[in-house]
Amino acid sequence: MWGGEQDAFLEAMAEAGKSVSDYLGNGERIAYISVLNRLSVDCDCDGNPAEPDMHVNLPNAKR
Repeated sequence: MWGGEQDAFLEAMAEAGKSVSDYLGNGERIAYISVLNRLSVDCDCDGNPAEPDMHVNLPNAKR
């Protein structure tokens, strides 16, 4: 279904990412944000995962 050469695509994506990084001061003006949303204790392969259980488990965290 999806034909074509993957290496050319990957190289183009790497070039595009590098051009953005170069434009933004070699990465000096880039902020990276990680977001975790609706995490379950079950494997991604589980067809019926448990509901997410997001609780704070830090010793000095205010609840």
